[in-house]
Formats: sequence, C-alpha cells, structure tokens
Amino acid sequence: MANESAVVAEVETKSVTPAAYLSFKTFLGAVEALEHGIPKQIDRTIWRSQSGVVQSQIMMAFRFLGFVNDNDEPTPALQRFVDNKERRQEMMAALLRHAYKSLIDRDLTKMSPKMLADAMD
Repeated sequence: MANESAVVAEVETKSVTPAAYLSFKTFLGAVEALEHGIPKQIDRTIWRSQSGVVQSQIMMAFRFLGFVNDNDEPTPALQRFVDNKERRQEMMAALLRHAYKSLIDRDLTKMSPKMLADAMD
C-alpha cells in the first residue's frame, strides 16, 4: 500500500513510547480540538475540559503515534491527520498496523494471554 507507507514514513524515526490507554472517542475529540489550528508545541493545556489524567493519556497517544516529536512539537503526521478528516479512518488503520507490527506479525491464535502481555511490554 503506497498510501500506508506515506502515512507511517514520518513516524519511522520516533523513539519507543508506551502505548496509551485512551478511548477512541476521546482521542478523536483531542484531534478535533486542533482543527482550528495546531500550536507550535502540543501540551496538556489544549484540552482544558479533560481531567489531568486524560490530558496525559492524550499526550502519550500523540507521542506513541508520532504526532509529536521528543520536544512535543507537532509532526507533519499530525498536520496531515488533522487536515484530512475524511481519510482519518484509513490513516489510523495504517498507523496502528505500523505501531503494532511486531504483534500483528505473530500468530495471535497461538499465544496465551501472558505471552501477549509480555509481547506488548
């Protein structure tokens, strides 16, 4: 998939960041909050209506997906995700396939829950 390669190309060099536990609806709300404009640095204050825990989870999700760099500055991947609302589903699928490639490449039907948990760690 050529489009998938383009979507994940920008996140190839990101450092390893733990995945965040965040509802998809909350994640989309966080992205939609940036539709009016993306600041030069992403921080928790963008989502003032969310609790501090949820703000931290959003930041972890943005780091995990490569939407911000190590200095929490927005990446082109974030800009593209925000700007292409009609393609978000396709782009999200590509980002998740990339982020969880090592798990997807395994035969999950032959893994115990502990093996899966260990692999995710």
